[in-house]
Amino acid sequence: TLVLNAGGNQQLFSVVQGLRAARPMVEGWTIVGFRERATSDNVMSFFLDGNQLDARHVRFAASPVGPKVEIEIFLPGVTTADELARIEFVILDRVVGDYDMGTRIAGVDFAPLDKAPAEARALVELPTVIDAME
Repeated sequence: TLVLNAGGNQQLFSVVQGLRAARPMVEGWTIVGFRERATSDNVMSFFLDGNQLDARHVRFAASPVGPKVEIEIFLPGVTTADELARIEFVILDRVVGDYDMGTRIAGVDFAPLDKAPAEARALVELPTVIDAME
């Protein structure tokens, strides 16, 4: 699979869409525009500084802002700004997908899991929240 990506630059989204539309059909290859969402049973788990972070244990709270949504992500075991900066959009791109991350998310804040409100939901549910806003 070859993934065409705009690197989060919304000004390049139309270029990616044009390249995907003009893609050649090559046997054995799939060419897609933007990193796609992971399915809820295929959400990633990865290691950061020797600690495992599993997206299924991450929580979020969402607030609508016009046609978009602002989200606050609550992460277990991640407390420093440096740790947050290194993982924040990796996990979101995987759960939400590149295109929705660039077009449907108004803003993102991060906090430790112990700061999550009672109504915070599992991060794997975020695509459902985004899709319901259409």
